[in-house]
Amino acid sequence: MKEIKKELERKRAQFEAWRDTAQKFSDTAPKETLKVITSRGKLAFASRSEDPEHKITYIPKSDKSFKEALAQKEYYLKVVRLLDRSIHAIDHFLKYYPEESIDDIYKEMHWAKMALVTPLRPTDEEYETAWRQEEYVGLAFSAEDTGAFYTNLGERVRSKSEVIIANFLNKMNIPYKYERPLILGGTKIHPDFTILDVRNRKEKYLEHFGMMGDPGYEVNSADKIRLYEANDLYLGESLFCTFETKRHPLDTRDLKSLVERMLKSHP
Repeated sequence: MKEIKKELERKRAQFEAWRDTAQKFSDTAPKETLKVITSRGKLAFASRSEDPEHKITYIPKSDKSFKEALAQKEYYLKVVRLLDRSIHAIDHFLKYYPEESIDDIYKEMHWAKMALVTPLRPTDEEYETAWRQEEYVGLAFSAEDTGAFYTNLGERVRSKSEVIIANFLNKMNIPYKYERPLILGGTKIHPDFTILDVRNRKEKYLEHFGMMGDPGYEVNSADKIRLYEANDLYLGESLFCTFETKRHPLDTRDLKSLVERMLKSHP
């Protein structure tokens, strides 16, 4: 329920920004209004003045910028009215929307009563535990995978950089799964790391591209990112990437910043 409030607050901020843009343009636009006149199958544009007589003046074909300004103003004025109503509706909703969530109600119960209650949804802790316990079959290692890279948890990965990433996630107690299968548009892939954003109860994906500079590898990497986005998993929202070349290895400071952005309150 708190997620609804956060999303509405984000929407309200976006609506206000759009409204400000539209209003600023409208305030400085020409005062006239645009009319479309059709006569004998021909289309023409005219401006109508604000004076009491509403004088109409035909606009020359060459004066494209004036016509565009009047049309844009008409559009923006309607947008402003709609956004004003939308912002008012959000404010009204948020005013009466309870701060307390159903999770809070359960957590605030006496421990003896909690044992007798089945909550409507699992707590964050229960949700995370269940997610961690889900079994899956990752991508198998072949005979060509000669590197023996193991995390602090004894999990085998494919590179030193992935060891760094996995150990960092584990140190920060961030739930992840290595090379867990994912079906995107009928194509099966194995994201390097599937990360659980517990607070928002969403899965996010971290791909490490460790051979940038190799033309063939770069093409495959771009194709993989496009596959994600073609299935509504967008870079910077549900998909996050780290990149590495021979000259520029993985920087743990960049990794820390990226993971913090992944787990921001906005889903």
